[in-house]
Amino acid sequence: MSQRTDLYTAVTPFGAIAVEFPEEGGSIFTGPIEAVEYVQSIMARNCNSMGIAMTIMNLEPSDFVGFCQPQGSGIIVIEPFDSLLAHGVSADDVAPVLDSVDRPIERIRKAKDIFDSLRTVG
Repeated sequence: MSQRTDLYTAVTPFGAIAVEFPEEGGSIFTGPIEAVEYVQSIMARNCNSMGIAMTIMNLEPSDFVGFCQPQGSGIIVIEPFDSLLAHGVSADDVAPVLDSVDRPIERIRKAKDIFDSLRTVG
């Protein structure tokens, strides 16, 4: 496996997977086979920002976040923690917010909301 550059997490109805974007391009999916196949089936139904069908070979992080978690799919993509740090947010800033939510899936949604709001500000 290559050196990790961008490691994303996708939570699906079939479990969570890690999606790595190595420097040399493409993507590597790791996790339960049902979850990997589910995310890849969603990818196959969508085109990337350039109108090209998405595959594991041409998937880019921005397309993964933008097109691989359509409403109703049950997929939640969580960006790398480093992207929070790039916006000056520390784990100490985020932990109390996440700890205030009881259910694990709601914590995931709350973390995604934090990432989304930071992306629009930054």
